[in-house]
Amino acid sequence: MSNFDCDEESDGVVNTAALGIVELAKNASFRTIVHNKIQEQFDGDDDVLLKTLSGLVPNMVETMRQSVLSHKDNITLSPNLSSYKNFQTFTTTAQLTHVVSGYINCSNTIYTQIYIPFIGQVNLNSMPVIAIGYEDVDDCVVPGYQIQFDGEVKVINVDEDFAKNNLVWVVSINERVNQTGVVESPTVSTLNSTEGVDYREGKKEVKVDSVKIFDKKECWLCGKAEVSFVGLQAKGCDISGGAFAGYDFISIGNSDLNKWKKIAYSNGVGYMALDPENPLSPSECLGFVLYEKDHSKKKWEQKWTFSTCASGGSVDLYYYSTQTPYGGSGIGQYCYSDFTNNTTWTQLPVSFSWTDADLRLEAIRIE
Repeated sequence: MSNFDCDEESDGVVNTAALGIVELAKNASFRTIVHNKIQEQFDGDDDVLLKTLSGLVPNMVETMRQSVLSHKDNITLSPNLSSYKNFQTFTTTAQLTHVVSGYINCSNTIYTQIYIPFIGQVNLNSMPVIAIGYEDVDDCVVPGYQIQFDGEVKVINVDEDFAKNNLVWVVSINERVNQTGVVESPTVSTLNSTEGVDYREGKKEVKVDSVKIFDKKECWLCGKAEVSFVGLQAKGCDISGGAFAGYDFISIGNSDLNKWKKIAYSNGVGYMALDPENPLSPSECLGFVLYEKDHSKKKWEQKWTFSTCASGGSVDLYYYSTQTPYGGSGIGQYCYSDFTNNTTWTQLPVSFSWTDADLRLEAIRIE
């Protein structure tokens, strides 16, 4: 829908949404709607999709379009701005409609949102500064549109200290909704398995029992960490069970750090052996990497290499993150015999311990 590459276009969508919100933010009734919807935490965090607001606010798309047209060429820039990107803003009704309701960005549909950091300690009755939630910033400092007394806008630097003491609306891309803009219960997804359901003797299922995160690996702009994993089960030098992933199987906020958090169906599915289609068989081993999931920008694609056997067999699994992973295992480290033979869920006697996280697994033998 533009001449930008995928990443630049994504930033252009965010910038357009932020500038489009300026005129709406001046209205106390709109601010009340935003704050009420955010406190519902539809996806478990302090945010709301613009497409949700558009169903509550008449003529929202057109108001945003007029806001963009009014302000895009009349912006006052503060000195020493850290990361302001003056991308072309989108101005047609069709473009603004997609910015609000879901924008096709290469192979993904992205959904814009308003997120309020530190919502419990700032004055919700004040005029918000609208932070442009670019996903690729240095030191978690972003530009923000500050509404002046005369109604015009000035771009200022917004950092964590500012957001702790002032009402900030971070306009960004939601990382938890699917391609249709809906939050689904987290599940384990097969990535590239070529095998179907098979019958195995003496099979075992393995899942995450609990996790303790020490470093959220997500700056104040982005809310809770979406802790995810990719994994693989292998038989010798062959990949027998396929790759699998648990996307956002638990969300971690600042208040959740340094605590054991139980993984349950209510807050995510932590299976690591493709339950129920491909549980571990006596000849198989398990490997995985635990990481903080980010929006799938091409430049954020990361690779984790699993060694599948002593002779040098390996396979690469890919995921999207701006950070180093919390930790991971190799294929040869945890195999069928390492897991319990009990017919009830039993915690593994060994837990993983990394610099940024601890992890406990549990297993059950299926008779």
